[in-house]
Amino acid sequence: MKRLVMVRHGETDLNKQRIIQGQSDTVLNNIGQQQARLVAKVLRSELFDAIWSSPLRRALDTAQYINEYHHKEIEIHDALLERSFGDYEGKPVSALIADEKSKETDLFTRLMPNGESLQQLYCRAEQFAELVRHCPHETLLIVGHAGMFRALIGSLLSLEFQHWFELPQHNTCLNTFNFNEDGNITAYQLNDDCHCD
Repeated sequence: MKRLVMVRHGETDLNKQRIIQGQSDTVLNNIGQQQARLVAKVLRSELFDAIWSSPLRRALDTAQYINEYHHKEIEIHDALLERSFGDYEGKPVSALIADEKSKETDLFTRLMPNGESLQQLYCRAEQFAELVRHCPHETLLIVGHAGMFRALIGSLLSLEFQHWFELPQHNTCLNTFNFNEDGNITAYQLNDDCHCD
């Protein structure tokens, strides 16, 4: 059996302001740092074989807080980058939602100007899911982003993309999966952020 633990990064100022970050390299705010310390305490007794992180600072710093209890070499994976929102990065989430409602286009294939479509994100998530399935580690921690994690969970659980939006990913939430010998995957935790209460 293989155990996968996924942790979204802690809060940033742009999260709080509901501004699209995408692949912009933002940092944890004071609340985000505290959230990272709290999730690190929850995971301190886990026996991780490896820790993988997105290269973006908000994820990498969250991984480093967790790693204070584990002393692993954190592996950077560009495939864990958040979705690129292109020209929408730095704009309010409400602006993107309004634009999407005003355009009669397929949300899955719609390309963000100078960014990624959900279809491209899903392809990246599928490739990463295969890497996870075939990696030699028994217990793996990955630290990343809400959009990428929705696509990755969608790939792992064979969810249609319309259901990704039913997968909230709060800051420093825990998602835990077991990979059984028969190839089936069981989700044990989704969006668990009780440590932040």
